[in-house]
Amino acid sequence: MRSLPTPVRDAEADLRLCARRVRNERRLVIRVRLEDALAQYDDYVAGRGRPDAVAASRDWPESSAYFALYDFLGERRALAGLRLELRAAAGGRCLLCSSRSVDGLDHHLPRSDYPALSILPVNLVPACAHCNTLKGNNCDPVVARQFVHPYFDRLPRDQPWLTCEAFDAAGVWSPVFSIDDTHILDPETRARTAWQFDQLELADEYHESAVKQVAGRLREWSTTVRDGGVHTLARQLRLEMMSEADEYGANHWKPVVLRGILADPRFHRDPLPLFGNPRPFPGDWR
Repeated sequence: MRSLPTPVRDAEADLRLCARRVRNERRLVIRVRLEDALAQYDDYVAGRGRPDAVAASRDWPESSAYFALYDFLGERRALAGLRLELRAAAGGRCLLCSSRSVDGLDHHLPRSDYPALSILPVNLVPACAHCNTLKGNNCDPVVARQFVHPYFDRLPRDQPWLTCEAFDAAGVWSPVFSIDDTHILDPETRARTAWQFDQLELADEYHESAVKQVAGRLREWSTTVRDGGVHTLARQLRLEMMSEADEYGANHWKPVVLRGILADPRFHRDPLPLFGNPRPFPGDWR
């Protein structure tokens, strides 16, 4: 989960451009509701993307024509540049999980209920297919059950609100991710962050990603401990953690899992048994 600056885009110009580009038989249909659609744009921004701030447009007779405007974001279409701008601003990573690559654009308020907002830039969220599927057509009127809006809700980038308990009480490597919302000041955003974390099953996603990454590093870490000692490995991981946080933010699972590993005193006494004491490749040992 991440926050980004609001897209800088003339949304009205985009809508009017598409109204001119549609086929003749649909052009009048779009124009009949054009001013109403623009009024909904204003309501959306004023209401910060909340479903109770914008009237649903699914029952408009013109709803199917507005629903189809999203096709203009396709390759070589009139709004292809908008799609590329949004993906580039997200750095190619899903804004809902911050883990997987972007596969498409999710409608924060679903297109099925709000077709008039199909091409509104602030309603388009770069997302992976997995998160897009789990999010579905959510537009719950209860604030605590609404997804965090990446353009309107402010999640701290450099202050930690995602945590990882790297080892269990018995000293077994089993990373458990959870939300510590101390640094999320707004109570509504705190509630929505925790709810979204559960809805998108991010604890499982981050656990699996962390286990895979560490499994691929264990023999390297074993060699580092052999050649330079535990303090050398700890210094290496601390530098990696800082580098990952600079690149991805303090609440990406990569720096968070390293922070969790380094925070456990048992790691600094004898780290390798915590991970199952991996055997080195033949020839690793002198």
